[in-house]
Amino acid sequence: MTMTRPSPRAMRHTVAALLSLAMAAPVAAQNQATPASTPTPTPLQRLNGYSLPPSSGATPRPTPGATPVPVPAPPVVALPTVQSTPTPAPTPIATPVPRVAPSRRPAVVATPAPSPTPAPTPGATANPAVEPAPAPVAPETTVAAPPTPVATPAAQPDLAAADQGSAWRWWLAALIVAALAFAAIMVGHRRRAATRIEAEPPVLVEPAPMPVNEPAPIAPMPLPPAVTPVGPATRASPAIDMVLRPGRAGLNLLSALVEGELVVTNHGPDAIDQVQIGVGLLSAHRGQDADLAAFFAAPPSRPAVPAFSLAPGESRAVRVVAATSRTAVQVMHAGNRPIFVPIVACLCRFVTQGDPYRAARAFAVGIERVDSAKLAPIWLDVPARMYDTVAARPHALPAGVV
Repeated sequence: MTMTRPSPRAMRHTVAALLSLAMAAPVAAQNQATPASTPTPTPLQRLNGYSLPPSSGATPRPTPGATPVPVPAPPVVALPTVQSTPTPAPTPIATPVPRVAPSRRPAVVATPAPSPTPAPTPGATANPAVEPAPAPVAPETTVAAPPTPVATPAAQPDLAAADQGSAWRWWLAALIVAALAFAAIMVGHRRRAATRIEAEPPVLVEPAPMPVNEPAPIAPMPLPPAVTPVGPATRASPAIDMVLRPGRAGLNLLSALVEGELVVTNHGPDAIDQVQIGVGLLSAHRGQDADLAAFFAAPPSRPAVPAFSLAPGESRAVRVVAATSRTAVQVMHAGNRPIFVPIVACLCRFVTQGDPYRAARAFAVGIERVDSAKLAPIWLDVPARMYDTVAARPHALPAGVV
């Protein structure tokens, strides 16, 4: 729901009207308090048209010598002075109040004054005028005695005026508070309306920073290529490959041997020189890895063939014969039959780019079978003989041998 915001001009007129109403409240209160100060008619004023009724015991019968002159004289002369001084109501203590009180009191006391006790004496014919003379004196002595009852009605208008004065002060304070509250409410509505109407603050977009011409990064100096340390002869080059092609294998009365070709191929980009081939014949058994490691650590000093060179990508088949004594054969059993599985160890040592290298390989040799891809061992429970239908399979090298 949209709220209409009052205009500033309407707000100023509203606040001015409330302030005018607050200022007019005291004046109205004073005007209402003024009628309370009108003097109430005194007992003497009420007695202007009043005549005392004749009493049988107070007034003597008219005599020829008594004149009614002293009776009307005292009250008629004292009445005009009392009417000319009204009592002001706003002041709590007014000086005219003590004067009005004695004037009211003699008027009340003057009622028994015309009936003095010595008047009925029949002998008072010549001095009736002298006898009434003390009568006015008696009211003067008795007038000052009771001022308290007269002051009570004069104080009542003052208490009413004080109550009315405090009442209009409360009204004035209430109107001022109402005006301030109304002004605060209007200001709050105005602020809320301004907050709703005000558009969202614009998003300040920071200007793009000026491109700074950063200095071109200095290219790092190329590090010199790592020099491959020349290791011992145990580190062989992967560029050399060797494959054994056995021709025959078997036993005789004194030894066991394997004859065939060893094909050496240079797969590297550089030529290799001083290629030397060494071979050895071992038996498969539980401790064969130790035997292989011992052979590659101390190969035979006499090469199988004279040294030769290989160009990049060149291959050469070298005829080799690996033999061992019959007593060095490690016998194993398969199906309660003794068997012999020959292992040919091959070591190739060469030089390339002036650095020496070496490569090691191992092959298991067996008799081919027509019914399976597996090779059959050489049986030791049959007469010794040489087998022509033989083949070789690569054999794993012991750890640390390359």
